[in-house]
Amino acid sequence: MKPSIEMPEYLQERMQKYISTHDITNGIKPIRFIEIMKTHRGFIDFRYIDNEEFVDLRNPLIVVLGDSVTGGHFEADNVWQMEIAQDPFAGYAMKFLHLLHDKYPVTTPSLINSGIAGDNIHGMYKRLKRDVVRYDPDLVILNASINWSKNRGTLAYFKEEYEAVVKEILSETNAELILVTGNAKISDDSDLNYDERTEFIRDTAKNYQLPLADFRKIFDETLNDEELKLVLSNRENHPTPFAHTIMAEGLMQIMEK
Repeated sequence: MKPSIEMPEYLQERMQKYISTHDITNGIKPIRFIEIMKTHRGFIDFRYIDNEEFVDLRNPLIVVLGDSVTGGHFEADNVWQMEIAQDPFAGYAMKFLHLLHDKYPVTTPSLINSGIAGDNIHGMYKRLKRDVVRYDPDLVILNASINWSKNRGTLAYFKEEYEAVVKEILSETNAELILVTGNAKISDDSDLNYDERTEFIRDTAKNYQLPLADFRKIFDETLNDEELKLVLSNRENHPTPFAHTIMAEGLMQIMEK
């Protein structure tokens, strides 16, 4: 089932104007990855390179680690029967890949989407070696702030797991790491620490001197409480396709000079 719900046009215009005039990053760049994108050529000149050397060549590789938002999940007709609109090509990860290729048209980046619906930072830590480390990517994007309701553990436990993921990516791969805050979501009694988790992600980017794309800032500074539901396709936590476009454009700010 493809997504069919989109936000009103006046909110699209507002969010587009915002991302066009505001920087949502912390100014830190993945310098090595940008240099790869600027200098890599997406072909092998078979006239000058022996076949034996081909195996050492590859396209720049991105892994995006996350949950349903990263995986490209949208509205739900019946969540208990998993009747959920899904389209990874409408999600921010693939839209970022397209924008990246537009900026660096001579380079062909590859992307592995390791977003699993319903997952949280604990699950991501458990599957980190399988879904990130073994690929030895050039760039990792970590989106891991939602799906941490009060029955999953304390705020301190979230922080411990999140920092463990960051440390392992930095120590076990050669990748540069981009952190993102989650999109705004409708809060309920089962999820009491979303604001605190957002602040922790911002602080982690500062403490480790990592690039940050502050998705949450876009939603908080453009929408009131009533409008928030209109940009969430499931009226809870899944942004509409256009909101994913804005998030991808926010990521691209990190790639600008």
